[in-house]
Amino acid sequence: MVWQKGRQEEATTLQPRKECLEMGADRREFSAEAMDSHEDSERLFSEGEDVLALMVFSIGGHFFACHSAHVRELLPAQPITSVPGAPDFFLGVIDVRGSIESVIDLHHLLRLEKLQSARSRQRIVVANHEGIVSGFLVDSVEDILNMSPEELREVMFTLNEQVSTLATGQIPYRNGYAILLDMGRVFSRVGSRSDLDRNG
Repeated sequence: MVWQKGRQEEATTLQPRKECLEMGADRREFSAEAMDSHEDSERLFSEGEDVLALMVFSIGGHFFACHSAHVRELLPAQPITSVPGAPDFFLGVIDVRGSIESVIDLHHLLRLEKLQSARSRQRIVVANHEGIVSGFLVDSVEDILNMSPEELREVMFTLNEQVSTLATGQIPYRNGYAILLDMGRVFSRVGSRSDLDRNG
């Protein structure tokens, strides 16, 4: 999804980026290198009836998760070209092998404090929902988890109302939890906020 000249443009669908994995029995952890093969990428981002494949990432010192099926590519932090007149949550655009992709600031969209984050750990998560593609800047990508659906819980606590409207559940993670975001709602929120900004 690209913000340009007062309209949204659908970006091309991207192939998953090769990311290096350290595989465990129930968990797959990201490192910053490339994955071994495209087949590994497809298996990583697959999800069956009895397994939830979730990617865990951090924003503002808090853990969030999304269904890995939405993730098309992970990119290291890189220069972002700003677009005049874009909404405040819109960081700008990047060139991904000739395809222009938008980058959204999830700190701003979720109304979370932006903490000092090591740029080397930051990632741009290129996500897809119903053919619309956009990048989302996160502080770090922590894990890929294969979980039973029974481990998904209703949201018992949220950081603020904005997060609450975009959350679809929470999962146990480390000594606490990670909030599962509904990427359909996230994309809808980006679109609705863009419309409001365009209409003044």
